[in-house]
Amino acid sequence: MARLGWRLVGRLTQALAVRLADQDAERVRVNHELQIAELQALPVAGFSILPGVTLKNGVATQIAHKLGRTPAWCRSSDPRASSSVAITTTGRIVMLSRDPLYVTYVSTGWGTDVTIDLVVG
Repeated sequence: MARLGWRLVGRLTQALAVRLADQDAERVRVNHELQIAELQALPVAGFSILPGVTLKNGVATQIAHKLGRTPAWCRSSDPRASSSVAITTTGRIVMLSRDPLYVTYVSTGWGTDVTIDLVVG
């Protein structure tokens, strides 16, 4: 699996189908193969991190997530100011919708544009 920025891309590597001569070594190999298969089946293996998403104050923003399916789970980081302007602590970031192409977020009450990191899976 290759890393591109913060996002993992590509398929997960499959375990080798090799039989070892020693019984103990073969048991360890089979155990590792099962553990790897279980990890690859977890939903978190399909998560993607979208860093540095800028949300304009009071404007619904569509963000392309590139999962190829509707995300089952979305989470945003704490907001950061997009400029040198200080942000208030009373704002809200709300997800309005999600579909196979985009998630739509709106930020209100911050007094300026904010930047977030977004995790989708």
